[in-house]
Amino acid sequence: YSLGASMYHMLCGSMPHDSSDDVMPWMARVAQAPPPAPAGIRSDCPPALSKLILELLAAEPAGRPADAATVVRRLDAMTAIPPAAQVTTVMPPPPEGPERRLGLWAGLGAAAVVLIVAAGWMATRPAPVSVTKTVEEPIAKPNDIPLKPPKPTPPNPEPVNRATTNAAGPPAEKKKSAPPVLNVPEPAKPVLPKPEPVNHAALGDVARNAGDLAAALRHYREAADPQRLAALQKAVEGDADESASALMDRGQFGDALKIADRWLPEFPASQRLTGLRAKIVRARDSQ
Repeated sequence: YSLGASMYHMLCGSMPHDSSDDVMPWMARVAQAPPPAPAGIRSDCPPALSKLILELLAAEPAGRPADAATVVRRLDAMTAIPPAAQVTTVMPPPPEGPERRLGLWAGLGAAAVVLIVAAGWMATRPAPVSVTKTVEEPIAKPNDIPLKPPKPTPPNPEPVNRATTNAAGPPAEKKKSAPPVLNVPEPAKPVLPKPEPVNHAALGDVARNAGDLAAALRHYREAADPQRLAALQKAVEGDADESASALMDRGQFGDALKIADRWLPEFPASQRLTGLRAKIVRARDSQ
């Protein structure tokens, strides 16, 4: 219902039902009559959108769409662009009658002229002259014969000082120095922004103005606001008493008892709701 009320307000500029007074009269108006259709207020409103908003504002939950996915699919169907129409080009049929025969004779005549010219050219062209090239193999010259390269002469080995070698032994190998250790700083971890706190008191006010008293009660309890909870309890008690009394006058004791049982678990210490339930039970049993 809150989604339908918001869409109605954005489209028509006003709420579907006047909510300036207490909650229970407002709930009675919602249950008795639907609001005016948006298509009747704005001429440019599509009928499908107007129907969807009225279904969202239905008093009974069974008359509303099943879930949010159904609402999204219906909105997508309203805004879908139809596929472009395919254009097929049809070639005009060939002409009939004398014009067609004249065109055929002209084409045959042009083909005959081309054949005659090609035959005359083939008969009068000169014979091709064949040219044969003789390739002589080159004769190798004595100077061009490669000679074998001389064998390389090994270098003279350096003299070995045996006295020094025997006394000191083999030369010591150089120790390899260890590679330097690089201190690579660790990458800094990103600092995520802290989420903003939820203003449950403001959300509860919005839910109460929209007529969702259960949501308003939940937000007020999250906000731990005793003043708003006390004001909401008085409003619920007054609206429940008024609605239950109207149902009792019409003999609908079962519906009146549902109103008391709906809010009594939320406010078990409310003497007014306890007395209202006892009053309904006595009136029902006396019938």
